[in-house]
Amino acid sequence: MGKSISGEVEAILRGPEAYKVARLTTDSMESNKVWPSALNFELWTHYVIDPEGALWQELSRLIAAGEPLAEAISGELTVAYLPKARLNEEIRDAGDLLSKELFAVSQAVQIAQASTSAFGKTLNIATQELGVLQDRWSRPYRWPPTRRNCRTKALKSG
Repeated sequence: MGKSISGEVEAILRGPEAYKVARLTTDSMESNKVWPSALNFELWTHYVIDPEGALWQELSRLIAAGEPLAEAISGELTVAYLPKARLNEEIRDAGDLLSKELFAVSQAVQIAQASTSAFGKTLNIATQELGVLQDRWSRPYRWPPTRRNCRTKALKSG
């Protein structure tokens, strides 16, 4: 079923045959014990309008096999055979992929921020240590200590 049949369905549902097609669709759904949801109605409208299409063949096969046409199966058929649903599915998949990519980027940014923070802390410590060393080297250097300097220190500490 291509774009032309989908366009044809739209045209029929907006034309004088719309009520006849709608009745045929609901009658077909009822006779096959298919719940009249919006999804099923769209699917079965294509089934009624295009009796030689791939969707008609697949639904006929499921009916002949006696499989219950649950909402999940209808959803799969809609995605597989109706272009609008296929496009919605592709958009949803692209959105999921984009979400995963954005999450990965977000995690990479968090890791980079943590690394930057750790580097900043290390840099601060190094700066402080360099400051202490600079203070030590900027004081006058006295070597060897004189006896008087040693005695003065000993008296002050004792």
